[in-house]
Amino acid sequence: MCLIALALNQHPEWPFILIANRDEFYDRPTQRLGFWPDAPILAGRDRRAGGSWLGIARSGRLAAITNYRDGRAPTPQGPSRGTLVSAYLRADIRADAYRPDPRIDAGYNLLWADREGLYAFGNRGPGIQRLDHGIHTLSNALLNTPWPKTERLRRALHSALQTSRLRAGDLLALLCDEQQAPDAALPDTGIPLQQERLLSRTFIRSEDYGTRARTLVMQRRNGETRVVEVSHDRQGICGCSDYRLTLPRLAAG
Repeated sequence: MCLIALALNQHPEWPFILIANRDEFYDRPTQRLGFWPDAPILAGRDRRAGGSWLGIARSGRLAAITNYRDGRAPTPQGPSRGTLVSAYLRADIRADAYRPDPRIDAGYNLLWADREGLYAFGNRGPGIQRLDHGIHTLSNALLNTPWPKTERLRRALHSALQTSRLRAGDLLALLCDEQQAPDAALPDTGIPLQQERLLSRTFIRSEDYGTRARTLVMQRRNGETRVVEVSHDRQGICGCSDYRLTLPRLAAG
């Protein structure tokens, strides 16, 4: 994933809401959201490295990841960052005791949750954090870094939560914003200015790279959970997956 916003205990009916965009090269082979044949996991799958960017397990566990962007860093040599998501979803350990694989040297931010709580760790940041109630955002910097697109999405999600009846389509539409940030507000992550401009958009499209999936996870207090993924290619929407299941409460502790 390259952009995530989540609302924890900010709506009376839906105490857990996560919306996210996955940005990737269009030619990277991808399996859309679905249940994996080799594990009780509902997730998309990177067919090149085998991991995922966001997933949920039948045991009531969730994980999602974004890259940490640093154009000045050397090329990473360790395992794929996406294996962190599948490793946590397969694990049999409480969220508060889980520790990400230290062998992965590429910059990343990982979110993971079970009934006990919701946690975040960036391997370029200060350490593991337990997330309090509120709206949190994550892009390609550390948790809650106020980049223009994370702040726009935070405000949009806050506004959407003011309605008593939330609709999945309305939440997914928040991820379609193509507004480009002004140059003065762009971060300096060590990449060319034209790339910074492109990546400042919530929804990205270019010739070879763009938003490949928009994903929503929303859960009621009784554990009713809906997971929706809208897939995109160069031409536009190319698929939609919609799952409804009952799971243990996420971050209920």
